[in-house]
Amino acid sequence: MAVLSDDTVRRVMTEALAPAHFFVGPSIDLEWSTATGEEVWEVFQGRLLDAAQTRQRRFFVTHSVFLLRNGQRSAEPLLSLKWDVPDGALHVVRAILCYAWEGYHAGHNVYLSRETTRWVRELVGTVSLENMTDADMLRAELTDLLFRAVVGTSRLPLTSWESPVPEFALGQLAYVDPPPVRHTPLREPTELLPDGSECPEHHTMTIKRLEAFLRSASSADLEWAAERMCSLGWKASALVALYRGLFLEVSLSPYTEFVDNALRFLDLLARRGGVAESDVVDFLSWLLRQLGRHLTAYDLTTFHHRGANYPDALLLDAALKAYLGWVERRPDWFLGSGPLPPGRDGLFRRRRRALRQACLLRRWYEGHPVPDAPTSPGENQRILPPPYSRVPDEQIFDPTKRTRKLYQDDPLDALLTSHARHTLEQSLQDLDHPEELRELGMALFLDRPLGGGKPPATPDLTPLLTYEAFSRAVADARLRYLTQTLHWLADNRFREHLANLAVNGIALRPSQPSGPPRIVSLLDAWKSVSDFLLLRTTRRSLAEFMAACPAPVIGLPHDAIRLIVRADYVGQGDPTTLWVYDQHLRRRAEWTFVPQAGYARRGIRECPVSGLQLRRAWD
Repeated sequence: MAVLSDDTVRRVMTEALAPAHFFVGPSIDLEWSTATGEEVWEVFQGRLLDAAQTRQRRFFVTHSVFLLRNGQRSAEPLLSLKWDVPDGALHVVRAILCYAWEGYHAGHNVYLSRETTRWVRELVGTVSLENMTDADMLRAELTDLLFRAVVGTSRLPLTSWESPVPEFALGQLAYVDPPPVRHTPLREPTELLPDGSECPEHHTMTIKRLEAFLRSASSADLEWAAERMCSLGWKASALVALYRGLFLEVSLSPYTEFVDNALRFLDLLARRGGVAESDVVDFLSWLLRQLGRHLTAYDLTTFHHRGANYPDALLLDAALKAYLGWVERRPDWFLGSGPLPPGRDGLFRRRRRALRQACLLRRWYEGHPVPDAPTSPGENQRILPPPYSRVPDEQIFDPTKRTRKLYQDDPLDALLTSHARHTLEQSLQDLDHPEELRELGMALFLDRPLGGGKPPATPDLTPLLTYEAFSRAVADARLRYLTQTLHWLADNRFREHLANLAVNGIALRPSQPSGPPRIVSLLDAWKSVSDFLLLRTTRRSLAEFMAACPAPVIGLPHDAIRLIVRADYVGQGDPTTLWVYDQHLRRRAEWTFVPQAGYARRGIRECPVSGLQLRRAWD
C-alpha cells in the first residue's frame, strides 16, 4: 500500500524541478512542461534503451525541463521526472545531444547505416515510492538525483552516464539545493557562491556550487566573489578543504577556463586574507603530488584512449606554473630549515617533492603526441557548441595520427628561474631520504571491489576505492631517466639505494581473469608494469565505502583498517571475497557478498542486497 498520496507525489515532483533550483547562463534558456501519456520505454541491465531498440510502452506522468538554444527547443527534455503510477516508480532521466548511428533502407532490400545527430536519453536513477516514508524523504531523493543528473554520478567520469551534462561543464547550467526563496532561475554567476551555511551532508553540493561559479564567472565576478567570501567569515581551513574537494570531484573534459579561474580565485582569496599565502603553496603542493601519482598510474601512453588523463596533464602544467611563481617569490618556504611546529615535520621537503615530481613528469611528456583536444571516445560523441569541435576518432585510438605535441613550444627549461633550479637541485638530493625515493614509484589506482559480479556493460555505481601503490620498476626507470637522459643526477647511487629500499606492501598478483573487463580496475596496474605493491586504501575512499555499505564487526576499528582488496587481485580467492588488512598489513578478516542476489540502489550508490558477510576473522 502506497504511503504517499498521488497529490503529494505530484507536488514533490513540481518542487524538485522548480525554476529556483536552476542557474541558467546567458547563452541558453529553459522551458518547463508537464504531460501525461504513453512513451516507448525499456530498461535493460540498468540502461535505458534507445527508442529504436524497443517497442515496449509505459504510461507516465512526466514533469520535464527542455533546453532552449537560439530559440530552438530540444527534441527531448534535458531533464525529466517520469512517474510510472502502476509500478509506483519514479524515474529521473536526462538527454544529451550526440552523434549516433541509424539504419536506413537504401533500396532494393539493402539496409545501410549512417551517422546522424539525435538526443540520447540516459537513466540517472529510479525511486521506488513504496520505500519513501514521507514527502521530505522523496524530495531529498529526487533533488539528489537531479543534482547528479547535472553534475555527473561519479568522481571518475569515464562513461557518458557518469559525466556531467555539457551545459554544466561549459558554465551554462547548475542545479542548487536548497533553492533560494524565489520563483525564477538564478541568472548571475555570483548567485551560485556558497555562503558557508550549508550543512555537512551538503558538502558535495557546496563543492559543485563553487565549481559552477568558477565555470561561469567573469574576471569581475571573481574579484567580487573573493571579497564576498572573505567577508562571510569562511575559515581558511574550510576554504582549503573546499578546494581539495573541488579538484578531487571535478571533471576536466571538455577543458575550459575552469582551471585558470580556480587558480586565480585562490590567489585572490590569499590577497584578501581569506587564506594564508602558505596555505596556497601547500594546496598547490598537494595538488601536484596527487597529479603525479595519478599520471603514474594512468599514463598518457598505456591509457591514452580513455582521455581522462590528458586534461590532468594540462592541469599539471597550469598548477606547476603557479607553483613556480611562489618558488620565485618565497624561496625560503621551499629551502627553509630549522624547527617546525608539531605535525609539520618534513614540510619543506614535501614542498620540494611536489616540484620534483611535477618537473619530472612535465619534462617526460614534453612533445608527447596528443589529440587536437582533450576528450574521450564517449565525450567525443557529444555535440558541443563552438568553439569546441569534434576530434577525429582515429586521433583518439591511434597515436600515429596525432599532429599536436603536448607542451609544444613551451619547454620546461624556459620556465625554471635560478631560484627554481636551486630548489629543484635540492629536491633531487632529497632522494637520499627513503620516503622521497619511494615517491618516484608511487601511484594512485581505482577499483570498485563490489562490482565484480555485475553483468557486462551494466552501470556500476558501487563504492569507488582509491589505492596507493608502489612500483620499484617505475622508480628505477625514472632514476635512469633523471641520470642518463636529463643528467639531473650525476651518478647511480640512488639506484643502489632503491634496490635496498624496504617497502611494506601486498603484492598485486591477480589470479585467472574472472568476469568481463571493467572500466576501472586494480588490474589496470598490470597494463604497465607487474611489480606494483598495494600500500593502503586512502582514508577518504575507505570512509565513503563504509558509509555506503556497512561492514560486519570484526573487532578492528575502521580507522585501524589500512587496506581492503578483492581476494582474486592478490592471488587467492574469488571476486566476491574481500580481504581486510590492519595497519601492519596483517590480514584480519574476510568479507564476502552474493552478487546473484542483486544490488540495491539508493540515490546514485548501490551495494549488494546480501550485504557484506563475515566469513573469517583473526585477532
